[in-house]
Amino acid sequence: MVKLTAVSKVLLFMMVKPVAAMVDPVAMLNELLMLAIMVIGIIFAIRYRQRLFFLLTGDDHVHASVLGTIWFVGCRCFGLCDGSWTKYVSWALCCCWPSMRGLNLKRILGQVLGIVPIPVRISNIVVGDIPAYNTSNFYLSVEVGENPIQITSIAEDASPKVIQFEETIILRIRYAPIEFNVRFCVRELTVFGNKELCECYISPMAMIAWKFADRGPMRFKMEPVERSNDFTFPAWILMEIQSQPEWSAPGSFAIRVTDTQSQTHHDIRDAADFKGQYKLVNSFGVKSEEPDERKIAKLADAKICQGMILKSIFGLKFLILVLFFISRYYIFTCNGGFLLKEVLRRADIEFPASEKDDVWYSIRCKLPQRNVVNMITKMIEHIFGAGMEQASMHVPGVSNVTGSLKKIPGESVVSSKIPGVTKRNHTKSTFEYDKNSTVPRGVWECSPTDADVARTCFKLPFGSRPVTFPLWLGFTTVSIPCAPQVCELHSFARICDAIVFVVVIVLLCLTAIVKTVFAFIIGRLESEAFEQHH
Repeated sequence: MVKLTAVSKVLLFMMVKPVAAMVDPVAMLNELLMLAIMVIGIIFAIRYRQRLFFLLTGDDHVHASVLGTIWFVGCRCFGLCDGSWTKYVSWALCCCWPSMRGLNLKRILGQVLGIVPIPVRISNIVVGDIPAYNTSNFYLSVEVGENPIQITSIAEDASPKVIQFEETIILRIRYAPIEFNVRFCVRELTVFGNKELCECYISPMAMIAWKFADRGPMRFKMEPVERSNDFTFPAWILMEIQSQPEWSAPGSFAIRVTDTQSQTHHDIRDAADFKGQYKLVNSFGVKSEEPDERKIAKLADAKICQGMILKSIFGLKFLILVLFFISRYYIFTCNGGFLLKEVLRRADIEFPASEKDDVWYSIRCKLPQRNVVNMITKMIEHIFGAGMEQASMHVPGVSNVTGSLKKIPGESVVSSKIPGVTKRNHTKSTFEYDKNSTVPRGVWECSPTDADVARTCFKLPFGSRPVTFPLWLGFTTVSIPCAPQVCELHSFARICDAIVFVVVIVLLCLTAIVKTVFAFIIGRLESEAFEQHH
């Protein structure tokens, strides 16, 4: 029989006890079951994503993309700057390139970089040898990125040998390698829905290159959707890829109307002239009344300006609050976890600490609970000056900053022994309790300074579990590691509470001022329009 020395027993105890304390078969089984359910749910969500989107939103596609988000947020500043002013620059300076006169130069730059779609015209569309046995009703669908599906008209009682579509389709594709391929699919209209027969995927970068090359009509091979079908000839699609000019001119109103008989273009840049030339009628073709554009144009512009300003203020306010709340909650939760680690270290608790130790010292030292309600309460205290934390946190048992003591209920002030809590062997530390101090040990354990907590953030006690931020996702909770830098940002975050509060109050006051000013302006314009009408 092998005899263990005292050192071996201590080492074996240190190795076995943490593992036994950390491994819980029931908890591990629950986590595995939750993980399996989550994986199965993700698989079904991906497999039937279109039906899930349609159930939730009424549409089977998500009309958003990474490039579109970059353009809208980074380049257009959430829609506040669309670059319309560059039309005046191109109209005045683009003398050498007449084709660029009146164009939005900012949009042109986005198209060159591949984040703004380029219009491409598809004409002379013909499909043939489609995998079908009998004549039926067929049509062609085109899927481009996050845009809605575009379809042609229905070819009724058409032969599967050859079908010609007279339409011209305008596609908006990006010249970017991460853009999804353009999908052309021939479908058969059935009593309940439709049936996909054959499809073809073409690279958007290749289509743009062929557009500039002007290669004329091109015939592409299409693959059958059901691979089990055996047909003699492969399906194909003929189409011509051409450029589609983007007509634009400086001004808030610009329309180009094309006369289909003479193929001439009529450019209209005045809303009053346009409405005078094309009278408004209802769904029965009877003339319908509408306000005079010349009389109330200023009123309409004032309402649009008010809406844009209020929308910008609300967007800025919402963005500030969301970003600040997320970062503040992360800092508050992580700093509370590091604070508990420092209190346990001062109390000589053996790590990894049990849940009983965490709860006991959290209650004994009145540590702040790490939840949203308590964070908001602390923020209100910081903003209005009630209970503002100083260099060291509030210590239960201390009545004022001079250190006079009060007895903690159920505990002697001079005693640090707590029943039911496992103590570890005393080890030397650079910031341990001074036996000659006049502050009782029980009070010292619950009063770490910000510097002590920051030191624990960067160097956790040996055997301690890492501090994590629990992110609740509805069906499960994901633990995100806490960065040590949160302790350094904690004091700065308390200062930001008041700053963000002042900024929000200023934005609210600005909203009220804008509404008041525009109410006066719109009221005056409405009075003038009413007088002119009568």
